[in-house]
Amino acid sequence: MEPVVLRASSDLLESSIPNDLKPKAILFKLLKNAGGSMYEKDLYESFSKSNTSFEKQLKIEMDYGWITESSAASTRVVSVTPAEL
Repeated sequence: MEPVVLRASSDLLESSIPNDLKPKAILFKLLKNAGGSMYEKDLYESFSKSNTSFEKQLKIEMDYGWITESSAASTRVVSVTPAEL
């Protein structure tokens, strides 16, 4: 099974999240501070200090569109030379 990469929505800034919802953006903030993406396992470990369920928190933030999911395979960089085109 491929590792899952979680990404903070690239076009979303923390300042655009309404103030009443900012306390719910815990994982989003962790992802932004980590450069925008992390493996799900690493994010889980970073979040484990909280007393909120990781799965519940992840669902909330994905429902708001603050976080997206992709497989590690779909995030690999591929370089192509002009001759290959």
